[in-house]
Amino acid sequence: MPDGVRSRGAFALAVVAVMGIAASEASAQVSAPTNSAPNPYHAVENFAKMPAGRAWGSTSGVDIDVDGTSVWVAERCGAFAPPSLMKSGAPFACDGSSLPPILKFDSSGTLVKAFGEGLFLFPHGLHVDRDGNVWATDGLGKDGKGHQVFKFSPDGRVLMRLGKAGVAGDGPDEFNAPSAVLVAPNGDIFVADQWFQFSRPSGVFIDKKDMIYVADSESESVSKNHDGWKRGIRVGRVRDGVVTGFIPDPVERTTGTSAAEGVAADAQGNIYGAEVGPKRLMKYIKN
Repeated sequence: MPDGVRSRGAFALAVVAVMGIAASEASAQVSAPTNSAPNPYHAVENFAKMPAGRAWGSTSGVDIDVDGTSVWVAERCGAFAPPSLMKSGAPFACDGSSLPPILKFDSSGTLVKAFGEGLFLFPHGLHVDRDGNVWATDGLGKDGKGHQVFKFSPDGRVLMRLGKAGVAGDGPDEFNAPSAVLVAPNGDIFVADQWFQFSRPSGVFIDKKDMIYVADSESESVSKNHDGWKRGIRVGRVRDGVVTGFIPDPVERTTGTSAAEGVAADAQGNIYGAEVGPKRLMKYIKN
């Protein structure tokens, strides 16, 4: 793997290096998520519109384009395919599909670009770098596909592949179910852990004002060992780790993944949640 790439295990998240620095400087560290912060947002239903004949599949990765308003989404080819089904031998989400899983919507929710067909089995994380290139992870693998990170140009050309296709490992040139990717301004790719007050993270986004947005889609459902860790999107400050807002999962009790797994915020502060179970992209606007 090229210099500047650092990887961890299957549930590792890609976050800018400042997270590790800020964690050591945080004024108050806690051992449980913050559930009582106010919710200053309201949901916009059916914001992103698929073309005629195509239904939404599970979504897990979302980021904002360099224009500040367009939204990129990693969508699982019209399918819902949780890891529990994968283990039973069911087809992977994009396995054999001709649908492009990397989608771009303008600020009105109209689909304006789509690419990546035939490259992914289980799209998971998505990140847009400062040059407008789109990075996406393939979170599972088999038969010579998956366990990779792809770098695309804004028009969909593959510029780089990291990891060994279809090979899960912990070697210097391997990934094990990479779940998200983020590129620092100097080009380094980072993987790091998270603060407890943001709960069990499955998606992370940091905006230009150093506000952090963290999605938890599985506490008290898929992840049974997190009783009292409410699912939803938590918003806070990178500098001290304080949670300032919480958008709760509208479903209080469930046995599967629910609400946002990927999260991003645009230049106006609107929040977008990529939802696996409900198979949709949600938009939240501040009240």
